[in-house]
Amino acid sequence: LLPDGVLRLTGDATEEAVLLKARAPHARRVIVVCGNDGVNVEVAAKLHGLALRVAVPGAQPRQPCPETTLVCHVHLIDLRLRKLVEDSEIYRRKDDCFELRFFNIFERGAQALLRENPPVPLKQENTGPLHVLVVGFGDTGESIVALCAKQFAKSPGQPLRVTVVDRQAERLGELFRFSQPELAKGCDLEFI
Repeated sequence: LLPDGVLRLTGDATEEAVLLKARAPHARRVIVVCGNDGVNVEVAAKLHGLALRVAVPGAQPRQPCPETTLVCHVHLIDLRLRKLVEDSEIYRRKDDCFELRFFNIFERGAQALLRENPPVPLKQENTGPLHVLVVGFGDTGESIVALCAKQFAKSPGQPLRVTVVDRQAERLGELFRFSQPELAKGCDLEFI
């Protein structure tokens, strides 16, 4: 225990003993940001199992109890993995005191950026094509492109053109078109 009351542990969060030592099953909220989607999901699954056992040791899981529900916020970047987890029992199950929520910090950052700086001024009509240039196609750049495609590709009279500049543009463009074909088709997308 540090002087400011913070408990600092060093260990592997996928190990049950570490989570128990951290008193994770007794927390109101756990935020899982290990830097790897697979590890984040594994930690969430371990937390779910611990929450069930702590709720009623050796008994059936108790009914939903909002005042003591452990809410687990899990950072996931991979949309396909998120869909798999959402289709699993751990996500759909509503008969215990564990709630799983997903977030993607890159997606939220892109939303905030485009909300504060929309590509088209809100009070100005633009009859020409909308062109967005994104330099760099890491997690943030990809989230900006995806959000632009979702928000502006369907705008009548405003075709969307997105140009991405990245050192690995060809490979990243192929991956994006493969992983998000509906977004790639919704706009004029160029990787250079």
